[in-house]
Parts: sequence; structure tokens; C-alpha cells
Amino acid sequence: MAGTTNGVFAVHRGVILLEEYRPLGLAPEQVAQKLGLNPAQFTSITQGAQDITAEVATLLAQRFDLSERFWTNLQATYARALSVDR
Repeated sequence: MAGTTNGVFAVHRGVILLEEYRPLGLAPEQVAQKLGLNPAQFTSITQGAQDITAEVATLLAQRFDLSERFWTNLQATYARALSVDR
């Protein structure tokens, strides 16, 4: 789950999200509940089937020590990488 943009490696946002919650020892369902998301929606995000919206970025910023801008930029960078690869 990675793309490149102008030779720069773009990591899938789901990978970063997994790296943020796995050290906490939480199951995906627990993280979804803490964020106020449906577990299926959370899983879709981590698997790349759903984008990180502004609303989800706000929830993630409140739960993890990363800003809303971080999450939205991560999403935008990955989307750009995919569009360049095509």
C-alpha cells in the first residue's frame, strides 16, 4: 500500500494509523469505539478502502498526538501519489 510521487515514496494512511494504535495494545474495534467510529468504517480506512475525511482527521487528532493537518496531508499526499502513478 504505497505509491510514489515524483520519485518520493508515499505511505498509505492506513499504515500510519495502524502504527499509531498497535503499540497501545488495542484491537481495531476498541480504537473505533474510542474514536466514535463504526468498526467497519475504521477497518475500511486502515485497509485503504475509505479516505480520511476532515471529520475523521479531527477525531484522530483528538485521540493521537498528531494534528488534523497531519492526517489530511497524509491523505492528500497518498491520493496525489496514486494519481501520478496512473
